[in-house]
Amino acid sequence: MDTVLGEGTRERGAEVHLIDPALPGFAYVWLETSPSPVRAAFVSDRELTAMAEVYGAEPYSEGEVG
Repeated sequence: MDTVLGEGTRERGAEVHLIDPALPGFAYVWLETSPSPVRAAFVSDRELTAMAEVYGAEPYSEGEVG
């Protein structure tokens, strides 16, 4: 079984058949730094905005290394 990520991705860890159909928004993606596909979740703009408001970085002071 191949996926849209290409031939052999299931053998490298993209076990898409194990994702529960009741959990929409999960997929496997390639990272530039990983030889194997990784599981990722969809995050909406609303969720990203809420996370940025809660966990956003403090502004840097001049001369501060961040």
